[in-house]
Amino acid sequence: MYTISRLDHGVLPSESEDEEDEDNIHESEQEVELGPNITRLRTNEDIGTLLQDHPVFVNTKQLMELARTTVSLNCKVEGCGGIVQMSMQTVSSATYFKWACEKGHIANKWSSQPLLNRGLQSTDVLISTALIASGNNFQKMAMFAKFLKLPFPSQSSFGKIQRTYVLPSIDQIWEIHQNEVFNEFQGKNLVILGDGRTDSPGHSAQYCTYTFMENTTHKILHIVSMDKRMTGGKSAVLEKACFQRGLQFLLDKGLVISEVVTDAHVQVEALMKRDYPNIKHSFDIWHGCKNLGKKIIQAGQEKSKRPLLQWTREIVNHFWFCADTAATEDEFIGMWLGVIHHVVNEHEWILPYRIGSKSSCMHGPLTEEREKGWLEAGSPAHAALRDIVKDKRLLKKIPYYSNCRSTAVLENFQNLNSEIFL
Repeated sequence: MYTISRLDHGVLPSESEDEEDEDNIHESEQEVELGPNITRLRTNEDIGTLLQDHPVFVNTKQLMELARTTVSLNCKVEGCGGIVQMSMQTVSSATYFKWACEKGHIANKWSSQPLLNRGLQSTDVLISTALIASGNNFQKMAMFAKFLKLPFPSQSSFGKIQRTYVLPSIDQIWEIHQNEVFNEFQGKNLVILGDGRTDSPGHSAQYCTYTFMENTTHKILHIVSMDKRMTGGKSAVLEKACFQRGLQFLLDKGLVISEVVTDAHVQVEALMKRDYPNIKHSFDIWHGCKNLGKKIIQAGQEKSKRPLLQWTREIVNHFWFCADTAATEDEFIGMWLGVIHHVVNEHEWILPYRIGSKSSCMHGPLTEEREKGWLEAGSPAHAALRDIVKDKRLLKKIPYYSNCRSTAVLENFQNLNSEIFL
């Protein structure tokens, strides 16, 4: 049996700990110096010796075995009795010690890490796994190890281990988890969120990753990654191809999908209309409001229409309110068009815009004291707003926003992955 204690004096303290730790510095130094054969660097020559040396990867268990190892100075082979000398060899991330006499008789061997099948260094596998799991870049980590003079696997070894062991293991674990999630959702009507990310914007993207999430539990259902070579070298259709492959995969697994929520991607919209007419397609409300705000701000850049800018937030919020409150498409449109009257201080109008909608604003009594001025009816600002609100393309998209769905949670997941792995 052996006991291992860990001293974390090498960890930089926070500012609040600085003064408190200063009193413990000397105690820490004395604690480390206890016992013989503890080397302390005191001169420039000592520093030079340190720089000529290098650290190694070593497993604790192997280190303890080395500490308990006793090797005779003379060869034990009958009739030999030669002097036994120790040599050191580095193989990838492993360090080997060998004790042998001048005639080649081996007295003992030691490795800094246990071996796997076919002589594979176990730490090589751990390093390759940690690199992928942490999202680090091999070239950067290899350069870090080079400056530290730390034995490190070669890029070819890393690639082979990744292909042979790490990625298949990740795929296997993910498949087990995915099947458990599918079993949980069998027989339930699902609303799923979809969002795609490419490695570069526009038509120059090489890769696209598309993620599907269940709306209520926020569990990841499926992730599809594709190279543009899989779409005939066409970056423009990458996201649609990923979406189609992923959605069809989920349907083939027996999931009952009643609604799909995405951004307002034209190709995905056309695909849903053509191939999946029985599944409701919704657009992310946040993106819809953002685009609406951009149109209002753009219209308000002209001097005569500048009064419109002060209403941007209220108009955008009203669109969100309509999506969240309206029970039908007609009610949504009726409430939405009512904003044309509200901004000019008209809160009732003669006829409703749609059957089932109201002919008045839904707010309560307004106070006379207002910081925001009303728009003038028929003014350029009011006319510009009317064009935006009654735009045929916008009104045609109202059904896509009627359920007030948002992909914000999924986008947060995507952003987190981008921060970690890119």
